[in-house]
Amino acid sequence: MTATIISILNMKGGVGKTTVTTNISVELFNRNKRVLVIDVDPQFNSTQTLMKFFEKKLDTYFDLRDEDKTLARVFKSTNQSRGIGNSKTVATKASEASIIHTLSSNSLGGVLDIIPGDMGLIVDITDAASDKFRSFIKKNHLKDNYDYILIDCPPTWGQLTSVALSTSDYYLIPTNLDEFSTIGITLLAELLSDKVNSVDKPLKNLGVVYMFLKQNTAEDGIARDQKRFRNDIEAYFTDTMEKLVDSKVRPFDTVFYSDNYLITKSALYFDETIEKHRPDYKQKVCDLVDEIQNRLSEGSSKK
Repeated sequence: MTATIISILNMKGGVGKTTVTTNISVELFNRNKRVLVIDVDPQFNSTQTLMKFFEKKLDTYFDLRDEDKTLARVFKSTNQSRGIGNSKTVATKASEASIIHTLSSNSLGGVLDIIPGDMGLIVDITDAASDKFRSFIKKNHLKDNYDYILIDCPPTWGQLTSVALSTSDYYLIPTNLDEFSTIGITLLAELLSDKVNSVDKPLKNLGVVYMFLKQNTAEDGIARDQKRFRNDIEAYFTDTMEKLVDSKVRPFDTVFYSDNYLITKSALYFDETIEKHRPDYKQKVCDLVDEIQNRLSEGSSKK
């Protein structure tokens, strides 16, 4: 077993990174895969979403945070621990491995673990962060213990995103279809080009997911006023971006639509109230994971 590491990223907020990360992780777990989610976003929305779903509350998260069992611990330059959000010193020091928190497991071998995010990530990152992160993965044999490692990145390009990509095999980009998102993809591609050329192993684009589109009845699933953005962005993929990132850049066939009910209730489409309201969204997650696994299989066959 060697885990496939996938970063989910975009420089723009509100494009569905948490939605994609959490839903993919749950569906892979439902397929009896061993999955680890690493929440690198200081807003830790994936942590909140998954803990609310599996544990129905966030009390456990606050306990883990106060015990120094979040991702922030990996980046600490000393063994001094502190409670994020307060000034008290934590008496019980956590080992690095203890930050891996199991959300669920089943008798068929499926596991869903998480390394919780932390607002402390905003200030605790140093230039040595990439070495610390890669060392943590290697020392704890994470690639040997999981089938998939999903990294939810911040909505910015900074040290945290760079750290995540340095350890990843693939990256997946959720995006909207509007003018700002189109511009954002071009800026992201230029930064990705530098990262791809700086790492010592292949870093490939897995695909682009169109998120929160306008509801419509068009045969291709794209509303008329969003088609021009789709056309522009896909022309950029083939004309420019693929050369920059040395990889095929393809949108997924599965797209997701905006729904105020879903947005206000949860980012996780497996929630029973959402499944009752919009059962088609759970099927869409299944379709997206099918596409992801097919692309990964294609990539493996070409090696």
